[in-house]
Amino acid sequence: ANESWRAEGLAARCQLLADLGVVMLEQPLPAQDDAALENFIHPLPICADESCHTRSNLKALKGRYEMVNIKLDKTGGLTEKQTISLNVIL
Repeated sequence: ANESWRAEGLAARCQLLADLGVVMLEQPLPAQDDAALENFIHPLPICADESCHTRSNLKALKGRYEMVNIKLDKTGGLTEKQTISLNVIL
């Protein structure tokens, strides 16, 4: 979804995607709206993308996302990416 959705209607969209066999949803809401995902019950895993740039972002993702898409260009290089990868247990 690449940050293109709003919190309103998210539950219905997630259910529709799950019914269609989609197995994961990537960053449905803008990163600044992550709080809307706190304790949000959904039928398929949600993956953070734009919400994670450094390891300092990881703590805020817990309880909101089940996965993190870690990109070299976004995290600042291979060393930071590997550090984030080792710390990702949401």
